[in-house]
Amino acid sequence: MKFSFLFPFIVLSVVGRPCVAIDGDQIYAAQLAREQPAFRDMDPQLVIGISPAPGTRRLYSGRELAGIAMHYNIQLTSPLEEVCFERTVAPLTPDRLRSAMQGVLDDPDIRIEVLDFSRVNVPAGDLIFTRAGLAPATSPDTPLFWRGSLRYSPQHTLSVWARVRILKKSAVLVASHAIRAGAVIQHDDLAVELRDVSPLGAKPTTEEGVVGSAARKTISAGTVLTDLLLEKPPDISAGDTVRVSAGAGAAVITFDAVARTAGHKGDRILLVNPENQRTFRAVVDAKGRAHASGAI
Repeated sequence: MKFSFLFPFIVLSVVGRPCVAIDGDQIYAAQLAREQPAFRDMDPQLVIGISPAPGTRRLYSGRELAGIAMHYNIQLTSPLEEVCFERTVAPLTPDRLRSAMQGVLDDPDIRIEVLDFSRVNVPAGDLIFTRAGLAPATSPDTPLFWRGSLRYSPQHTLSVWARVRILKKSAVLVASHAIRAGAVIQHDDLAVELRDVSPLGAKPTTEEGVVGSAARKTISAGTVLTDLLLEKPPDISAGDTVRVSAGAGAAVITFDAVARTAGHKGDRILLVNPENQRTFRAVVDAKGRAHASGAI
């Protein structure tokens, strides 16, 4: 490829005549000759300048064109009108974005819904999305923000983005009815349904992982059950009868009390002594067991 003397780069936002749409990083003599026949005898592959950045324009004034003609010994019979070049650009489309994303996820069963995206005109190039550009899911139903780029030359890229919902039809466990916060989940609380769920969010759990767990918060009927909604049940729940040890050494006594609050091993809970109705605090030792000090 032949390169000419590259004349100064001038960018204007407004010109008097329409710009010539071009692709690529260079402006060639052949493209100039189509607008100004005086240059038709030049080597068509001669590079006369650098293409403007997307969204900008490259203006060759009549004086600048005369300088190019003089540099290449081209005889002009009349003054030349200015010539303007700009890159060919087009809007992004959901289909184009979806195609680039689908290749990254590499699963034909995954469905991508493009909810919003960069509303800019871009040049021809390769859309690039990676897993690293995908924001983590905060919940199974939350749309995801995915950052990507468009490479329109070996040296240049543009940032693009999209807000998407990524779904895959899967058999999942759901709450068969409303489950109150703190309730220990049993088999009767569960149902299996085929749902569109996010394969990138919190993974739906198995029945073995759900039964015996406690609801972290109130769960509505039909909610897909995930680990984010569950927690280990307390070793002692409010209303449980607790075997309490109190004192030290040979003076240790044991008795039964009723838990007022719930807790796991190591937590301090509130209990009531059924003999004198006095409330006191104790530390949970294990399921149904605790130890206390002080007045009971």
